[in-house]
Amino acid sequence: MKKIITLLALVSFGAMCHAQKKKDKAPTDWGTYDYSKTFSYKNGGGKKDISKLKRVYIADFVVNQVITAVGKQTGSTNFAKMTVGLSGIDASAYQQMVGELYQQAVEQLKAEGYEVLTDEEVANNKFLADDKGKDGGLFVNYIDDKLYPYKELNNEVVSIRPLGKFAVRNSKVTAGIWYNKFCKAIDAHAVSIALNVNFMVFDGSRLGGARIEGTPVIDAVALMMWNNANGGMWVFPGDHMYGNNTWAKSGINETNSSTTIFGAVKSAYVVEASQPEYLAEIKGILGGVTKTFIKTMINEGK
Repeated sequence: MKKIITLLALVSFGAMCHAQKKKDKAPTDWGTYDYSKTFSYKNGGGKKDISKLKRVYIADFVVNQVITAVGKQTGSTNFAKMTVGLSGIDASAYQQMVGELYQQAVEQLKAEGYEVLTDEEVANNKFLADDKGKDGGLFVNYIDDKLYPYKELNNEVVSIRPLGKFAVRNSKVTAGIWYNKFCKAIDAHAVSIALNVNFMVFDGSRLGGARIEGTPVIDAVALMMWNNANGGMWVFPGDHMYGNNTWAKSGINETNSSTTIFGAVKSAYVVEASQPEYLAEIKGILGGVTKTFIKTMINEGK
């Protein structure tokens, strides 16, 4: 499983950080969207355990949001670059929305007959206590309201998780094997749900010299895992989900003093978002992906 997990991480972040040409028209209603095409999965063992073991823990539930998007295009003799920041979004409102969708996922699992482990049960597990500090790729922490921008390839990104949740994530090459051990230690399945979101798509050309143009459009890719002690379902990103762009009030504007939504990085251009419309798009996408993923995995185990 270790090569698979590494590939997933690279594919996922690549899709997030290198915005692509928009190919599909955004749906007007995320409630009727076919989310099954947004991911594909492979049985990595332990499939029958999904229905046998009725204990589960949501190890991670996160939106990786690009807040400064960078587009690049090389030409035969020159180079074009465009940097766009996102503004108009309140970080606490975004985090609250993610928390609400996390709670919906918990309730969905309970409705399917699963016992959902509490954060305290997992946080106090000896396996994590012994492993913490030894594994450089291990993220184990209670989530507060502080969001830290980080560089992912060319872009500036923040990871938004439910406030107060205990999150467990391992990004090392051997993460697949580690998750199996983790599941054995807590005697439960471990579910991880991530949505990578860019707010820009870029279109470049080499003809007549390098040039690049940007369009404010939500471009989302989902990455999810359902692990247990005997294996898990390996989920690969599928179709990009392109959102509506009505949230981008006046499009892209040039600026000399813009900052991102978390005050991190200045950029040459900025898109001011309508917060209600932007968060409604993310809520529709993340809610639909989560619900479909959980239902699909449970059906696979029957």
